[in-house]
Amino acid sequence: IDEISWELVRTDRPDPATEPEAAALLRCHVKSSDPAAAGRAFSGAAVELALASYPGFHVTAPPSAASPFGIYRAVYLPQSDVPHVVVLADGTRIDIPPPEHAASDTSPSPASGADSRYGSP
Repeated sequence: IDEISWELVRTDRPDPATEPEAAALLRCHVKSSDPAAAGRAFSGAAVELALASYPGFHVTAPPSAASPFGIYRAVYLPQSDVPHVVVLADGTRIDIPPPEHAASDTSPSPASGADSRYGSP
Protein backbone atom coordinates (compact mmCIF):
# COMPACT_ATOMS: atom_id res chain seq x y z
CA ILE A 1 0.00 0.00 0.00
CA ASP A 2 1.47 3.35 -1.05
CA GLU A 3 -1.13 5.55 0.62
CA ILE A 4 -4.02 5.05 3.03
CA SER A 5 -6.49 7.64 4.28
CA TRP A 6 -9.48 7.51 6.62
CA GLU A 7 -12.48 9.83 6.53
CA LEU A 8 -15.23 9.87 9.16
CA VAL A 9 -18.45 11.45 7.91
CA ARG A 10 -20.50 12.37 10.98
CA THR A 11 -24.15 12.08 10.02
CA ASP A 12 -25.19 10.80 13.44
CA ARG A 13 -27.14 12.93 15.94
CA PRO A 14 -27.62 12.81 19.71
CA ASP A 15 -30.75 10.86 20.71
CA PRO A 16 -31.61 9.81 17.12
CA ALA A 17 -35.17 8.91 16.17
CA THR A 18 -34.18 6.65 13.26
CA GLU A 19 -31.35 4.31 12.26
CA PRO A 20 -29.97 6.69 9.59
CA GLU A 21 -29.79 9.49 12.18
CA ALA A 22 -27.70 7.19 14.41
CA ALA A 23 -25.20 6.18 11.71
CA ALA A 24 -21.84 7.59 10.68
CA LEU A 25 -19.86 6.71 7.57
CA LEU A 26 -16.21 5.65 7.85
CA ARG A 27 -14.38 5.65 4.52
CA CYS A 28 -11.01 4.07 3.91
CA HIS A 29 -9.14 4.86 0.70
CA VAL A 30 -6.01 2.96 -0.27
CA LYS A 31 -3.71 3.53 -3.22
CA SER A 32 -0.99 1.25 -4.49
CA SER A 33 1.03 0.67 -7.62
CA ASP A 34 0.21 -3.04 -7.09
CA PRO A 35 -3.45 -3.84 -7.87
CA ALA A 36 -3.30 -7.03 -5.77
CA ALA A 37 -2.33 -5.10 -2.63
CA ALA A 38 -5.15 -2.57 -2.92
CA GLY A 39 -7.78 -4.92 -4.28
CA ARG A 40 -9.88 -7.75 -2.93
CA ALA A 41 -7.22 -8.85 -0.42
CA PHE A 42 -7.39 -5.47 1.34
CA SER A 43 -11.13 -4.81 1.05
CA GLY A 44 -12.04 -8.38 2.01
CA ALA A 45 -9.83 -8.31 5.12
CA ALA A 46 -11.23 -4.91 6.15
CA VAL A 47 -14.83 -6.09 5.84
CA GLU A 48 -14.12 -9.35 7.71
CA LEU A 49 -12.45 -7.46 10.55
CA ALA A 50 -15.28 -4.93 10.80
CA LEU A 51 -18.02 -7.58 10.68
CA ALA A 52 -16.31 -9.40 13.55
CA SER A 53 -15.98 -6.20 15.59
CA TYR A 54 -18.73 -3.63 15.16
CA PRO A 55 -22.41 -4.44 15.80
CA GLY A 56 -24.54 -2.92 13.07
CA PHE A 57 -21.63 -2.60 10.63
CA HIS A 58 -22.52 -2.73 6.96
CA VAL A 59 -20.73 -1.79 3.74
CA THR A 60 -21.82 0.40 0.86
CA ALA A 61 -20.17 -1.93 -1.67
CA PRO A 62 -18.92 -5.52 -1.51
CA PRO A 63 -15.20 -6.35 -1.52
CA SER A 64 -13.92 -6.04 -5.06
CA ALA A 65 -10.86 -5.78 -7.23
CA ALA A 66 -8.88 -2.56 -7.28
CA SER A 67 -9.75 0.10 -9.83
CA PRO A 68 -7.19 2.29 -11.60
CA PHE A 69 -6.82 5.94 -10.69
CA GLY A 70 -4.89 8.75 -12.32
CA ILE A 71 -2.65 11.42 -10.96
CA TYR A 72 -3.13 14.81 -12.57
CA ARG A 73 -0.14 17.09 -12.92
CA ALA A 74 -0.63 20.42 -14.65
CA VAL A 75 2.17 21.31 -17.04
CA TYR A 76 2.73 23.82 -19.79
CA LEU A 77 3.50 22.59 -23.28
CA PRO A 78 4.61 24.54 -26.30
CA GLN A 79 1.58 25.05 -28.54
CA SER A 80 3.52 23.50 -31.39
CA ASP A 81 3.50 20.18 -29.46
CA VAL A 82 -0.31 20.04 -29.31
CA PRO A 83 -2.16 19.35 -32.57
CA HIS A 84 -4.88 21.90 -33.30
CA VAL A 85 -7.66 20.18 -35.26
CA VAL A 86 -11.16 21.26 -36.19
CA VAL A 87 -13.61 18.41 -36.83
CA LEU A 88 -16.62 19.42 -38.92
CA ALA A 89 -20.08 17.84 -38.68
CA ASP A 90 -19.39 15.69 -41.76
CA GLY A 91 -16.22 14.29 -40.14
CA THR A 92 -13.80 16.42 -42.15
CA ARG A 93 -10.67 17.25 -40.14
CA ILE A 94 -8.81 20.52 -40.70
CA ASP A 95 -5.38 21.06 -39.16
CA ILE A 96 -4.94 24.56 -37.71
CA PRO A 97 -1.42 25.92 -37.21
CA PRO A 98 -0.62 27.20 -33.70
CA PRO A 99 -0.67 30.99 -33.28
CA GLU A 100 2.61 32.82 -33.86
CA HIS A 101 2.32 34.80 -30.61
CA ALA A 102 1.02 33.52 -27.27
CA ALA A 103 -1.23 35.66 -25.07
CA SER A 104 1.34 35.49 -22.25
CA ASP A 105 5.05 34.93 -22.33
CA THR A 106 5.29 32.03 -19.85
CA SER A 107 8.07 29.61 -20.55
CA PRO A 108 6.93 26.02 -20.94
CA SER A 109 7.97 23.42 -18.41
CA PRO A 110 8.89 19.86 -19.34
CA ALA A 111 5.90 17.55 -19.66
CA SER A 112 5.59 14.61 -17.33
CA GLY A 113 3.42 11.58 -17.96
CA ALA A 114 0.47 10.70 -15.77
CA ASP A 115 0.85 7.74 -13.46
CA SER A 116 -1.55 4.85 -13.71
CA ARG A 117 -1.98 3.16 -10.36
CA TYR A 118 -4.59 1.19 -8.58
CA GLY A 119 -6.80 2.07 -5.63
CA SER A 120 -9.72 0.72 -3.68
CA PRO A 121 -12.30 2.80 -1.86
